[in-house]
Amino acid sequence: MDSNFTWIPLYKELAKALLRYKEKRTELVKWIYEDLSSVTRTDGKSLVAYLKHKDGSMISDIDPFSVFAIFNRSISFGKRIEILNLFKKKFELHSAIPTDFNGIPTVDSRRSFFFSWESNNDKVIQDLWQLFEKVISDNDISEAFDQVLENGMAKYSLTMCLFWIDPAKYLALDSSNRSYLGTFGVSNKFPTFNYKEYSKLLTQVQEKIKSGEIPYLSFLELSFSAWKAISTTPVNPKYWLAGYSYGGNSSQFDRFINNGIWESKYNDDSAGDRKLLSDSRSISKGDVIILKSTSTKGKNHDLPFLRIKAIGIVTSDVTTYRDEGITICKCSVDYVNMDEKDFEGAIYGAFRKTIHLANSKINDVVDYVKNLICKDTVPQMKYKEYIDLLQETHNLVLTGAPGTGKTYMAQAIADEMRAVTKFVQFHPSYGYTDFVEGLRPIEISDGQMGFERKDGVFKEFCREAIKNLIDSEKSVDSLTKEMSWQEKLNSFVDDAIENETMFKTVNGSEFVITEMKRRSIVVHNGQNEKTTQVAVNVDEIFGLLTNEVTLNVVKDIRNYFNRKFGTQADSYAFVITKAVRAMKQKMPVVVANKIDRKPFVFIIDEINRGEVSNIFGELFYAIDPGYRGKKEHLVQTQYQNLVPEIDVFAKGFYVPENVYILATMNDIDRSVESMDFAMRRRFTWKEVTPTETESMLDKLPCADEAKATMGRLNKVISETDGLGAAYMIGPSYFLKLGENGGDFAKLWKMNIEPLLKEYLRGFRKLNEMLGRFSNAYFNRKDEATKNDTELVDED
Repeated sequence: MDSNFTWIPLYKELAKALLRYKEKRTELVKWIYEDLSSVTRTDGKSLVAYLKHKDGSMISDIDPFSVFAIFNRSISFGKRIEILNLFKKKFELHSAIPTDFNGIPTVDSRRSFFFSWESNNDKVIQDLWQLFEKVISDNDISEAFDQVLENGMAKYSLTMCLFWIDPAKYLALDSSNRSYLGTFGVSNKFPTFNYKEYSKLLTQVQEKIKSGEIPYLSFLELSFSAWKAISTTPVNPKYWLAGYSYGGNSSQFDRFINNGIWESKYNDDSAGDRKLLSDSRSISKGDVIILKSTSTKGKNHDLPFLRIKAIGIVTSDVTTYRDEGITICKCSVDYVNMDEKDFEGAIYGAFRKTIHLANSKINDVVDYVKNLICKDTVPQMKYKEYIDLLQETHNLVLTGAPGTGKTYMAQAIADEMRAVTKFVQFHPSYGYTDFVEGLRPIEISDGQMGFERKDGVFKEFCREAIKNLIDSEKSVDSLTKEMSWQEKLNSFVDDAIENETMFKTVNGSEFVITEMKRRSIVVHNGQNEKTTQVAVNVDEIFGLLTNEVTLNVVKDIRNYFNRKFGTQADSYAFVITKAVRAMKQKMPVVVANKIDRKPFVFIIDEINRGEVSNIFGELFYAIDPGYRGKKEHLVQTQYQNLVPEIDVFAKGFYVPENVYILATMNDIDRSVESMDFAMRRRFTWKEVTPTETESMLDKLPCADEAKATMGRLNKVISETDGLGAAYMIGPSYFLKLGENGGDFAKLWKMNIEPLLKEYLRGFRKLNEMLGRFSNAYFNRKDEATKNDTELVDED
């Protein structure tokens, strides 16, 4: 995935160059106000105009993290590139301008600095420079980190800054990452946040990456996947007119903007508030919050008007808490525009309450908001043709010449669908055990080894998709109940492990809980003669809790799950379930939100490189589009007899209707011929040409020349006997121009020519043909470019 992170070289080089200005900050501030002020918003205002004191005066000093935040805010891609070009020129950087900002968390577009609004910033800024220097020199940052936190100017945003500078070592704890980490059992709550707690979390995440519990190779991939999994902008967002006061003149506007939130309070005894509470709970990630106020104007104050104060994108679902008869709703918001705009007319007098869903009566307001944000935040349906085809067929293979950007397109299609995604790449060693299920070695106890059945990546992906379908049908009350039990179970296990709590089974055998894996609680019983460690199924305990199963004796568990025989784990599940039920609630009750049904796109890169029949096994039947979601046509997998009875696939495997398989394949790869017809007929095949993906080059400074060069070369290749369109050169090769400074000659010598030689291996007159291709590439007029040479196989 390294090709997704082209920003890293420039960011690292800039950090080292910026450190040279630690003692030349007056010059740095002057340059920011003079040169960077040339980059403006659509309304003509400078993009660095926010760098000022509370009284409106210009700053005279700045910290390094605030400098980095200038181009890591919620601004358009083009503006970020424009700013970075100025940085590259000023600091004489050699790294290429990035073609993506994948995985980078951005700070609030208005509160994008880490010093105080007040004038006295000397110590705060000096401490930030000290931390910055220690990060770059790879020294111990613990004291410097805690000192910055003690200054009160940063918390989680500070970890985002560290990630910008060294993404291999530091993980950003922005809201998306914190939420995503929770899905892997990593606690994202810090009563007291300091470097010790941050370091502890980094170690935990690294261990989970190493063990495979977190299926990514680095903090970078994790952050990028969190961004994709927790998408913030749906295709059809809802627009909410929201107040920013808690009654009277108690304005919360500055707090909302500075903290990146929207919040409201409702009286549980008020019927009117209960209706507003219901609306507030309907706010979802990706919706648009329009902070507004209403009043009247005119000589007689008889003209109602609505004033837009700020516009933001909701970046989290609404969290609801109860506190002494008051219900509090809160969500995270990325405010992207703070320009005031008045709308006058009698209709606007009807929007005085805390929250209103915009309707057709105020289309002018919605249109105004869309025009402000759609360029930077609302995605265009660039891949609608492919999405429609995938949704219709469920299985799609993108074929074409090497380098056409098929892998890039597959990920972009999934992103545009706002899908949950999983990416794998087939290769000759990839097998059924990796993809579907298999037996994996585990340490039972005291160095003894055993085997357990493990789901492969595709089966686990289908399980998650089924859970989404099931949860999307549940009521808010049901989801709230489940969430509350999950919180209690997690809290119980954490306390038991931390305190080394000793429990007793009904027969007096003592045990402790040693760890909680993704789907099992591991207990240690030194008195057990057979095995000292036993894995207890979390799903079973959760089922007992949420369904309020009466437990008088251990046998009740076996009876509830309709098992012929009891298991050793039942004794421990009995004790744990009863102990969780006996817990006193230690935290406020969290009210769940309605879960939307999501598409799940499974991306298989280079599908033809694996032995497809062996990898899919009996799943050829299950992936057939005609049998999607049909539980009456279950597939018995190779290890079906080992699947637990509580498992969703206990009676057999099926692929749910919200799962889509999107694969890529190179046309000229000879392994294509090894794919049998049973495989081929279950997929729709769509060719991707270099012309269709040439927009990948738009971010290059030499985009037009690159497209023209690629077009000339491909025209000659496609007209050459023995090659044809399948051997055309894709735009991925021309992206290297962004790395080599736009050197077309270097690209030809290092990348294009060697590839063409491979294409022509075994043909006579190779040099003559390379000459024709070279003439086309460099746009040289030559008689040799005429297609009058016949290629003949030497064999």
